[in-house]
Amino acid sequence: EIQTRQKLSKAFYHLGQAHGYYFSHPVSNEDTLICLILDLSGLYSTTSVSYECQEKALLCCLDTCVAFSAAAIEEARSRVLSSKDWFQKMDILNESMEQRVFALLSSLVKMEKNDGKLPRKYEDIYRCALRLKISSQNQKITEKDCYRVFDILALVKERHEESYN
Repeated sequence: EIQTRQKLSKAFYHLGQAHGYYFSHPVSNEDTLICLILDLSGLYSTTSVSYECQEKALLCCLDTCVAFSAAAIEEARSRVLSSKDWFQKMDILNESMEQRVFALLSSLVKMEKNDGKLPRKYEDIYRCALRLKISSQNQKITEKDCYRVFDILALVKERHEESYN
């Protein structure tokens, strides 16, 4: 058990270091940043099924907003040679991140319902995010020229911040 904790600690450390680097250098590294964050989120959510770990897993997903933004899409379009490949990768990552966010929101809502002591903040966020997803179901890139998951992440981030004010 001690070795397992040490290995988990190292995994969190190394993923955290990589996250810090790619988060501060997202241009042309969007796919790497998203994959790292998916891994980090997965590590948080599987190490413990506690509410706090599930919430941390969700909150680290919010850092991918920069990778799915209109600015990232515009930058990718300027890289003519690799833009088609970039869009194919991002389409897949858009779906993966969306599934991850909804799975975590669903898990948090269930935890809040099952434990009367927890605040009920994620139920409304989940509903609003679901409405947004359904309203743009057939669009990968929205009319705001960003990936649909960007709008969902931005909504979750905004509502989460409001719940602390």
